[in-house]
Amino acid sequence: MKIRYAKSTDIPQLKEIWLQCFDDTIAFVDLFLSYKNYWKALVVEHECKLLSMLFILPTANRFWYIYALCTLPPYRKNGLMAHLLNETYHRSVKHGQKGLVLLPANDKLRYFYSKLAFTPFSSLKKVVMTSLSADFKIKKIRIPLKKVNEIRANYFNEASAVMWKNTHLALTEQSAMISGGKIITFSYGNAMGYAMIEIQKCLIVKEIAIDSDFRINNDFLQQFTNFLKKEYSFSQAVYYIEKDSPVEGESISFAMIKSSLPLANGYLNLALD
Repeated sequence: MKIRYAKSTDIPQLKEIWLQCFDDTIAFVDLFLSYKNYWKALVVEHECKLLSMLFILPTANRFWYIYALCTLPPYRKNGLMAHLLNETYHRSVKHGQKGLVLLPANDKLRYFYSKLAFTPFSSLKKVVMTSLSADFKIKKIRIPLKKVNEIRANYFNEASAVMWKNTHLALTEQSAMISGGKIITFSYGNAMGYAMIEIQKCLIVKEIAIDSDFRINNDFLQQFTNFLKKEYSFSQAVYYIEKDSPVEGESISFAMIKSSLPLANGYLNLALD
């Protein structure tokens, strides 16, 4: 067995493994794999067959976001993913990265990653709001993706947050659009902002930020929920916001990190998980 970077000729096998291991739609998998100039994959290969894989998405500030980690069912419990993650970490150090960041899908995986020296990195706050009226001061405006990323960088603390490349924002928006979501850009008074909307069983505001010193509070979220009711048929919205927001909500453990740097209490959102 050997570990190597995947090649373009491996894409059919990567897709086959993905569809065996995850419940994602073919449309999403094809979309993700089409961004082959953005990601790279590390794989475990044995006799020309790929047994295990993970994808590396480089961030704008030297993290490696690790995504779609899986091993084919017949080859699990043989330590392949542990070897793959350890090798990925060694390569990230060689390339001067701050660390590996990933999102455990459940507590069992959280425990597995902790045994490989991953530690808690960030939490989010889950806030549920219901539309109460047609009163809001939000106006839809058109903002280019590059400006959205500038707003994001200004709103969140770049020293402790995972910052994305414009390519990643385009990928996340196209992913959201598969189910009817998108990035909504808006003005609020003299400020501009954006919200990443996903449609699952409910309307989810995955991230929301404004380009000013204004911090998101209950009154603003209520107005934004009223605004969303006009845009969509949902009367209720679920928001995932930074854990130190003044808005009351449920704390959700989110990302884990493997790093030699003291990088706990960071911020990660707009991941694909």
